[in-house]
Amino acid sequence: MSRAGAATAGDDPGVGFWLRYAEAEGALSEDEGDHALVVLPPGLQKRFSLDETVAVTADPEVAREDGAVLLLPGHPVLDGAAEQAVGQGDVGIAWLPWSDRRSPGTAELLDRAREAVGVEHGRIDRDREAARAWLPVLRTGALATTTASLDVRFQERHEVWVDARTGTEVPDTLLDALTGSSWSPQPEQRHAVLTFDLTASLRAADRLL
Repeated sequence: MSRAGAATAGDDPGVGFWLRYAEAEGALSEDEGDHALVVLPPGLQKRFSLDETVAVTADPEVAREDGAVLLLPGHPVLDGAAEQAVGQGDVGIAWLPWSDRRSPGTAELLDRAREAVGVEHGRIDRDREAARAWLPVLRTGALATTTASLDVRFQERHEVWVDARTGTEVPDTLLDALTGSSWSPQPEQRHAVLTFDLTASLRAADRLL
């Protein structure tokens, strides 16, 4: 077993992804520090032409000395798992913890709107009181493979976050809150969820990607 706090094979993005993929397909794995031991079900053995028990690593020296599979970008085992994962897609929903911070009141929001939006003729007024609600945000990612030459190929993960009501890209200030907080599978249920348009927000995310 690896020492607490020490780097492990699963810390490598490619190896970590493949271990999660294999476990989702029924494999068993144990991280041994510089490599991971994986017991594959028959389906994965056949799919990747691997033995029932295989060692995987991102360290070339470990692969050379111990005969482990070197899972670096471009390896058929890693590419095959990525292609299947992208083909199947992965969809989920999560909720941020409900904030206990004080929200601006109706009058304060009106003042901010009047400062931000210039009105030549007319005025900005409220038609109801301000209320706190859940803001739906769509996070979309894609795996891109770039071929630079016959021998050089690399993969990158691209990601975009959009307001799921309008399809506009999420500003950095909100993105910091989204990525810097823990998520929960269940919402705080005292507040409504703002209406979202999944089709339009997906189109917007696709354009941005």
